[in-house]
Formats: sequence, C-alpha cells, structure tokens
Amino acid sequence: MKIPRTCRHALLCLSIAWGSVFTVADARADNTLPPKMTAVTADSVLVTLTVKGVNFGIALPVLNLGGYGSIPVISHVDTLITARLPAGVPPGSYLLTLAVNNKTAEAWVMLGAVGPPGPIGPAGPQGAVALTNVSATSRPYFSRSSVGSAA
Repeated sequence: MKIPRTCRHALLCLSIAWGSVFTVADARADNTLPPKMTAVTADSVLVTLTVKGVNFGIALPVLNLGGYGSIPVISHVDTLITARLPAGVPPGSYLLTLAVNNKTAEAWVMLGAVGPPGPIGPAGPQGAVALTNVSATSRPYFSRSSVGSAA
C-alpha cells in the first residue's frame, strides 16, 4: 500500500514531534539539577535545623547528619528544608548530606557554640536616667478594705 506524499510528510512531522516530546521529558527527568545548600542554621537550643538553597525539588529529601544518620524532615519546599535535630546532639562540627532525586550535596555545619569564649567587649553607652521623684499631684491609692479600718 502506497502512502500519499502529503500523509508521509504529516506522519514524519508527527513522529518527530512525538519523539521530541518524549526526548524533552526524558532529558528533564534524567538531568535534574543537583541540590545546592546555601545556608544551614540551627535554633539556639539545637532542636530544629533549617537548610536554605536551590533545586531541592518536590520529592521528600533525606538529610543525614554526621554519625546520627537520617534526621526527620518537618517541612520542605524547593528552596527551604526544616528538620528535627537528634535529641541531645552536642555542639560541634558535622557533615550534613542532602539527598533528593538521586542527587546529593554535602556541607560541613557548626551547631551550637563551639570553641573558647571571645574577649569581653567594651562597655555600652549609659542608659536613660530613671524617674526617682513622684509627682506632687499623684494621689495615694486606698483599697475599700483599708478605708475606715482601725489600725
């Protein structure tokens, strides 16, 4: 059976377009950008860890903290992850590994106060002078129970 030339051209265009759709979609799935951490902070009591960055995606990320292994993710969006630190984690330096969409990123993070205390800084400026005199127009306050009672 012979296919007319106009149909052959249409079929060729359709197959090229169809192949392009799959090629673009497959390339996008295989070539997702790796995650990149730009800032990692912990709250002052070392309970919550916040990771800022890009390319975290919508899939559930996995965070590994040093020798503690995977830590639970509380919330996540493409640029922000919040996780719960292990109970009792001491201050120190830890390797944080982020895995998402079969891609990883690593960063060394410092948690808590680490190292010797710094030098004492200079004294701050003098504060405002406190009021020490009571105005002459102020009236004493008496409660009902104290008015008219014998002392």
